[in-house]
Amino acid sequence: MLSQGIRGRLFLCLWLTIGVTTTTANASDLLVFAAASTTDTLEEVFKKFTLRTGLKIRGSYASSGALARQIEFGAPANLFLSATPLWVDWAKSKKLLSNNSDKEIFQNSLVLVTNNTQRHSTPAGSNIQKYLSQSNGRLAMGDPGHVPAGVYAKIALQSLGMWKFVVNRTARLPDVRATLRIIERGELKLGIVYHTDALMSENVKILKTFPQDTHPPISYILSRVREFDTAATKRLYEFLLSPAAKLVYRKDGFLTD
Repeated sequence: MLSQGIRGRLFLCLWLTIGVTTTTANASDLLVFAAASTTDTLEEVFKKFTLRTGLKIRGSYASSGALARQIEFGAPANLFLSATPLWVDWAKSKKLLSNNSDKEIFQNSLVLVTNNTQRHSTPAGSNIQKYLSQSNGRLAMGDPGHVPAGVYAKIALQSLGMWKFVVNRTARLPDVRATLRIIERGELKLGIVYHTDALMSENVKILKTFPQDTHPPISYILSRVREFDTAATKRLYEFLLSPAAKLVYRKDGFLTD
């Protein structure tokens, strides 16, 4: 168990590393901290915004918990897109976000996946419990300690009465894209990822979708970071909430109003 002092030094080192890597970029660039599951979608939207405005955007993608901690220690993010309201509430409690800037941008769903070369003897009509109980291997998922996809997965598995059967054979990854890569490479047989991640990969197959009532809504929240809330920040924020951006979100499988 790391002491508070050691943890603080680790976060400080991470912050200093971010400072070094971002100083080489144009100071006028906008930096967006976003959940790993939004990588491809946001990059497409950023290109559209840059074509319209000439403003350049850099995206930094990781688990929402890791990004929130980096913001706490001074990382110069203009916007924060979290895959759960929990880390937004945490950041608000630290007064890191601009008042009333947290808006739901879209939702997602949770799926059980396998590598598309894997063969399952289980009939196609089988439920999630059967897939998990008949698999002897480890289950890939985001770390429920800080990765939203892992938090949702744990809650869903608890709802289905399966957590106690898989808890000791889970492979806990640093974000949902790391989980996806493990399954894509066939290193593990089963994994839990977001529906949108599974759709963007040619190397995974969706076995089952977790019922919506087994976990809280998977709601992505966009917020402006108080310290770097500039006019350009607000302009990008509004574009990410616009109908033009929502067309991209829906194309990639996210759920919007």
